[in-house]
Amino acid sequence: RNITFESTSHVTTAGGGFTATAGILGAGSITMNAGSTIDGVGGTVQLTAVNDIKLSSVASHASSTSQVAVTTTHGSITGQSTVGAADINAGIAVLRAATGIGSSAAIQLAADNVAAENTVSGAIRLMNISGAPITVVSSNGVNGISNRGPISDITLENNYSISVAAPIFNQTGGNVFVNATGDIHLISTGAGLTTAVRTVGAGTVNLTATGAVNFDPSVL
Repeated sequence: RNITFESTSHVTTAGGGFTATAGILGAGSITMNAGSTIDGVGGTVQLTAVNDIKLSSVASHASSTSQVAVTTTHGSITGQSTVGAADINAGIAVLRAATGIGSSAAIQLAADNVAAENTVSGAIRLMNISGAPITVVSSNGVNGISNRGPISDITLENNYSISVAAPIFNQTGGNVFVNATGDIHLISTGAGLTTAVRTVGAGTVNLTATGAVNFDPSVL
């Protein structure tokens, strides 16, 4: 079954988190109409559906480890917030989709950390608007940012610095764009992070920073 949050719906927990699941026994989508809000107040917020998920404002940002996890097994994730307003405000934003994450308009984040994967078709487009650094991480079974949608791009933008501590990998020949108003830092983990940002085939990797692009040892 579908779950809809009307524009006047405002869900706030006492810090224990919030879970909404659509389509346990079949098809199901989650729609947050523009103006609706969910706030986990530091607890984990999980939105899970078989089909499309449309976000308005989902938050859990009491610390850098407060998590918002959005998962659709057969659909896409799109944002409904106005330009300049975050679809997800979280310490860690984890997104999983099949047919695109912000394909037509970027998912707007106010996040400290992000991990995302898309498996079938469509692009990944993420824009951090918090005015603070963001780090690409591995979290909740998602390793960095990866796209298996045929010849579809990955775009990560931030109006501050970007650190890449887990791989950004376009697996089917699309392009990768990492754009920072500030520095881009490719971080070597304890075991070394090899080919931190990559694609295959005719795809290109584009790192654009108004500051420096820094490479730790063992990154390339």
